[in-house]
Amino acid sequence: MLGRRRGSARGAEERKRLGLTQRQVAELMGVTPGRVSQIENGDLDADEVATLSRYARAS
Repeated sequence: MLGRRRGSARGAEERKRLGLTQRQVAELMGVTPGRVSQIENGDLDADEVATLSRYARAS
């Protein structure tokens, strides 16, 4: 889990570096801003690779 949290934290840092809000990323991903927050906090199951992939493309 620690590795996932580190990767998610990097995603949040990159999102912020690009000047994107969680709401903007959520709209690009087709999820809620709350789900983006969960992803950035490491709440991602192994079967959610597609969700993580959408996060990476949106950020």
